[in-house]
Amino acid sequence: MAPDDPLETPTTVEDTADLASGSPEPRAPTSPTVFAGLPGHAPVGSRELPWDISGHVPGDIPAVPWEPLILAPGTTAGGYRIESLIARGGFGAVYQATAPDGTTVALKLLHRELALAKDVLARFEREISVIALLAHANTPRILEIGKLADGQPFYTMELLRGPTLATRVRAEGPLGVAELLAVVEPLCLALSAAHARGVVHRDIKPSNVMLADRVVLLDFGIAKLLDDSEPALTRSRHVVGSPVAMSPEQIRGGPIDARTDVYGLGVLAYFALSGHYPFAHLNVAVLEQLHLERDPPPLTDRAPVPAAVAAVIHRALAKVPDRRPADAATFCAELRAAAGGGTVVVGVRVEVISRRPPHELSDDELDRLEAVLPIVIAQLGAAGLSLTSRGQDDALMLGATPDRRDHLLAVARRLLEVGEPLADLSFTFRVGKTEDLQDSSGWPAAAAREVAFLD
Repeated sequence: MAPDDPLETPTTVEDTADLASGSPEPRAPTSPTVFAGLPGHAPVGSRELPWDISGHVPGDIPAVPWEPLILAPGTTAGGYRIESLIARGGFGAVYQATAPDGTTVALKLLHRELALAKDVLARFEREISVIALLAHANTPRILEIGKLADGQPFYTMELLRGPTLATRVRAEGPLGVAELLAVVEPLCLALSAAHARGVVHRDIKPSNVMLADRVVLLDFGIAKLLDDSEPALTRSRHVVGSPVAMSPEQIRGGPIDARTDVYGLGVLAYFALSGHYPFAHLNVAVLEQLHLERDPPPLTDRAPVPAAVAAVIHRALAKVPDRRPADAATFCAELRAAAGGGTVVVGVRVEVISRRPPHELSDDELDRLEAVLPIVIAQLGAAGLSLTSRGQDDALMLGATPDRRDHLLAVARRLLEVGEPLADLSFTFRVGKTEDLQDSSGWPAAAAREVAFLD
């Protein structure tokens, strides 16, 4: 079997349908995927294609005739107890694990057999450093970085539960424009933060977007640091990215910048609204040629999308970077304007208010207090909201449609009733356009144990 990319999702038979037709048939809804911060691996049980489309030049990392060692449940790794295997690939595995303090985490471990391969190790370390550099609400949170006794590197991250955007569209069909904006807006916030730090993701696609308690951008394994002075991890003859979502400049091996990710956003938006990729073909060379030379079929022929919205997405898919929106923020603003000046959503600012000064709390009480906000975020996320920003004691969540207002208020009141003896909660709800609600500093705080709705 040809080697896959150490930090990309291995191509499965399910992905083959996407390459062949660009229009995967909707499947029956499945239970939420338990996912570990970054895909990095195919879910257990998926089958890999007998050929590699990950972008490695054959022979660059030689195929090996061994089956990677997978840790059994009950095994201890770096002080973490392995509970189950979530996903695995040719270069690593992701496990659900229990930390020494009893919390559940995702543990990503590079295969022992490859830990001495310099290119693979460098990519693994790059992935960690990029996510740690961003530390954004819409990227995964790294908890610990370490090595096992034999030098095998690992890191732990928050354990995310939910489907990817690709899974959601396959199971339930294309999104509406308002639903798309609820996904794209937090993605653009994460990308804007990355671009401001000189990081280009280079692999924006539906399977790298997770719909958990918030929208999360996954897989920074092939991200490019624009000001990186170190030798390139990928030589110029390599094609880096996923064929269905790769920009022309990536295929040519040319210079990349924020507009490369805008192309990926265009692919993602096209797919989300129609259930089709702009281009699809089983032959990767043909697929690349389509990205280089052909215009995608009009989005309006494939989905009931306003012409103005389709025009923004087609502009993002321009062959020449100069003809695309300048960056993720511009793309988002243009898409929002084309949709009618902004999507009207419900938002909430939630605050955790300690009943006693922190210096009077024991370590155990502080741990309990710190656990309150993540629990509240998870509950509101399950009710349809996405995390936009988060402080130490407060969070701002947006994205639910106004018809969810009564349900969200009921969830907030139920959380107040359950409560935590150490803390009070306050909830401030507002309805408005997304761009008007994103700045949490403009939100008045509700009183402790209050659910306020501001019209």
